[in-house]
Amino acid sequence: MSYTLNEWNAAKTAYLREKDLRDEYQQRFYDLQSVEPDKMRRSEMVETQMGIDYKVLKPYLERHVRDKQRRAGKRRDSEPVSYDLEKAKPADDVRDIRWAMAHLSDEAVLPADAPSPIAWNLVVAGRQNQAGLLKLMEIYRQVVVPKGVDSTAANAATTDDGRLSELVARLSGEMISSESED
Repeated sequence: MSYTLNEWNAAKTAYLREKDLRDEYQQRFYDLQSVEPDKMRRSEMVETQMGIDYKVLKPYLERHVRDKQRRAGKRRDSEPVSYDLEKAKPADDVRDIRWAMAHLSDEAVLPADAPSPIAWNLVVAGRQNQAGLLKLMEIYRQVVVPKGVDSTAANAATTDDGRLSELVARLSGEMISSESED
């Protein structure tokens, strides 16, 4: 199997990082600068000096290609997601917010895994930028973890559609006003 230069470099970087040889590689690379000005040839010379060849990098290349294929197989957050509304579970704000927080850093999660379109949109918003993440965390704190109330009152408060609608409207307004200030 043949590999691209980017794949080779990614595998070499992973190998050097794992074996704690990055500093040695960089030093040798810069030491050869006066001998060989071409970076590609200099890189090949250092690889030869350090015994870095296909045999050494093969497991790293295979892992990199496998990870690359896995990432390519996942849907991107920006792609439109279609939901079968008849199969979708009804919205449950607390469940959706909890699910979004639990799956925020899970790169393997797909839109179809979300309990509702709202839950997936919360994950996407939390991943897009720091402001989205902060808003999701604020919603989580205010809706899922109310302060100073017992669990019965907390459950009643978190299912109150009016309260959630006001919260979302207020947070949306704050987000729009903070973006317009930038």
